[in-house]
Amino acid sequence: MSLRAQNISLRGKDGAALLTDVNLSLEPGETLAILGQNGAGKSTFLRTLAGELSPSKGEIVLEDRELSSWPDEHRARLLAVLPQKSHLNFAFKAQEIVAFGRYPHQTGYEQDQQLITQALKFVDAWHLRERDYSQLSGGEQQRVQLARVLVQIWQPVSLGHRYLLLDEPTTGLDLHHQESLFKQVRQFARQGIGVLFITHDLNLAARYADRIVMIECGMIVGQGKARELLTPERISMHFGLEVQVIDHPKTGSPQFLVL
Repeated sequence: MSLRAQNISLRGKDGAALLTDVNLSLEPGETLAILGQNGAGKSTFLRTLAGELSPSKGEIVLEDRELSSWPDEHRARLLAVLPQKSHLNFAFKAQEIVAFGRYPHQTGYEQDQQLITQALKFVDAWHLRERDYSQLSGGEQQRVQLARVLVQIWQPVSLGHRYLLLDEPTTGLDLHHQESLFKQVRQFARQGIGVLFITHDLNLAARYADRIVMIECGMIVGQGKARELLTPERISMHFGLEVQVIDHPKTGSPQFLVL
């Protein structure tokens, strides 16, 4: 059981190759980071994995069943997606935004409110619950949106394992809330939820991901554990950066200093 991309390729409207022969599996309980430069195809891959884009070739498989064959409400109980940007044209309170995440479920108002409360407190946004979402800062909006996708898959369901896809989730967050977000994500992974996140931060990827995948020009060009994959030579080749690798004093994970 997993969320898998099986030999997928995708072409744009102009015929340009956006993804080419991508094979990747996100396992339950795994935290997987996607790295790559701007325009490498990271967000395109995430949107394809989420079912928002249809591959020109290959298929996306969720829990041993083709993703497109799942009824929408069932798929939404297993797969939650935090996009890079979320646009709203209507005035909603923050807690109403989070409540959207409970729509695929039929658990009743009382239980939903309990879960919404838990999710808002979990992301340090309970104090924002009555605020107009449009009046929140970018970082506050991001925490509310995170609560929305978390509450969508907050509880185990009989349909299968749950998966969480995050496209640059630290956008707009200060350093404190960046660290809090990834600690929270790791907590969810320990509950058996497969987590995939896109980031530009090598240090966050190395510290919090069980496995790292590098994408370039719509193709996977490397994957593995941080220490094996993120060598100074590979970082120089793919990112044009000269770095020194040191061990984190507390976690022992590799950390990267730009020279």
